[in-house]
Amino acid sequence: MNMTNVSQCLQKLSSGSSLFLRKHSTEICLGLGVLAGIGTVVLTYRAARKVDAVLVDHSERREDFEQKVATLREIEEEKGISLADSEYTSLAHKKELSGIYLKTGLNLAKDWWPVALTGVLSIGCVLAGYKIMQKRYIGVVAALQATTQAYNALYKRISEDHGEEYAYMAKHGLRKETVEVEETDAKGKTKKVKKEVVTRDEQNPKMYNRIFEQILWDPDSGKIVDGSTHWDPDYGYNHIFLKGQQDFWNWQLKLKGHVFLNKIYDQLGFRETYAGQEVGWFYSEDENGNFNGDGDGYICFGIFDENNQIMEHCFVDGDRNRIMLDFNVDGPMHHKIADRT
Repeated sequence: MNMTNVSQCLQKLSSGSSLFLRKHSTEICLGLGVLAGIGTVVLTYRAARKVDAVLVDHSERREDFEQKVATLREIEEEKGISLADSEYTSLAHKKELSGIYLKTGLNLAKDWWPVALTGVLSIGCVLAGYKIMQKRYIGVVAALQATTQAYNALYKRISEDHGEEYAYMAKHGLRKETVEVEETDAKGKTKKVKKEVVTRDEQNPKMYNRIFEQILWDPDSGKIVDGSTHWDPDYGYNHIFLKGQQDFWNWQLKLKGHVFLNKIYDQLGFRETYAGQEVGWFYSEDENGNFNGDGDGYICFGIFDENNQIMEHCFVDGDRNRIMLDFNVDGPMHHKIADRT
């Protein structure tokens, strides 16, 4: 047998086991904590059943002791020995009585120390799992914050070098293409003309953006998979609704100091996401009332121009009933809120 190969196999197994334990350490700690908690309940039940017997034994020994002391005093009184001259002094009485209570305490401790041990072990495992999970959460938040900052810096650089429209289209997987389409003129003649259209890559990651469109249902599960429950066939209504929501949440941001993305998702009729409960917008002011945060200081849906009209490139495939919302999220929120409080 080649000992080198055996050593390498053992090293791989050891490394794999270490990674497995590290990966599932929170689940392991929680599982041990639950098992220890169950063990604590079982041991408590067993120990409680023995308490009566220990207390009965204590009472019997206490009665025997008191009977012994009473008998001794009777003998001494018959002999004319006073309490002060008694050989059985108050100190000896207390010492022997303390021994009885000490033995009872040891009997109780013998039955109850496993309960205390498993209880402490249960709490310790749960707290250890929580601590590991907290460290991982802090690491994920830091990574997300760094990624968000790098992404925003990259988007800003592309916007400066190639224009805002190019950056927006690249971000959302949009592409301008020239296609030939048939059109009928006023005289009823059909002719082919070249027309520029905007197409979208459906595989492009969504990030935080959403398409404000008619809801789409999963026929198998019967659940909403995309779209908004507040969408309306009337484009004018959608325009007013989205502008009103953007203004409202900007007011809320200044009033409360923070807004989570899921809050806006919910009010716009979108499904909430795991990311949406972690990221959002944060607002703070200096002594002069000026914004001094890390983000933009306002909530933007990324669809309105300076005249509060929806920009053309926000219409998916040129359809005015499908509007791409691009939220300018600041990043993770919980640590910022905790630092402020």
